[in-house]
Amino acid sequence: MEQERRASEARLRSILETAPDSIMMVDRAGKILFINRARAPLVTSEVVGRSCFDFVPAESHHRVAAALDRVFTRRMLDEYEVRSAPTPDGDVELTIPPGSAAGRKLRLRGKGIPASSPGGTAGDLYVVLTIALPPSGSDAARRAYEAFKAAFDFDPRAGLKGATS
Repeated sequence: MEQERRASEARLRSILETAPDSIMMVDRAGKILFINRARAPLVTSEVVGRSCFDFVPAESHHRVAAALDRVFTRRMLDEYEVRSAPTPDGDVELTIPPGSAAGRKLRLRGKGIPASSPGGTAGDLYVVLTIALPPSGSDAARRAYEAFKAAFDFDPRAGLKGATS
């Protein structure tokens, strides 16, 4: 039993150490209790103990509050992802909806090409999501992928017609 627990902890540690994204644990109020990596120039010790709302654009606070409610009140899993996208006026942060797939289009209203007439409104900008996987050239990365595969019962080809795994 002890050996199984240690093996499970090693798999989790491998996933957390090699995941390209930040994975965090927060309390009901949004206080960050754990984070596997911080975004430069911050380090994890500067992030732990702070509110997750400190790192989310104000216009997205409602989404984070709703996610916290689902997790702590309804005991539902949730995820939240923020990415930046370049626009003619500079980078903007956008929310990637949970379960999004490659090719999904997100509309950024009024963030496209500026209007040609004075006082006119800018057009919309569309962001098309792509999926980029980190390279799996190292032994640690391969172990992390195998641990991830073992942890989740998911067949990405299940919905494809005539697909074989």
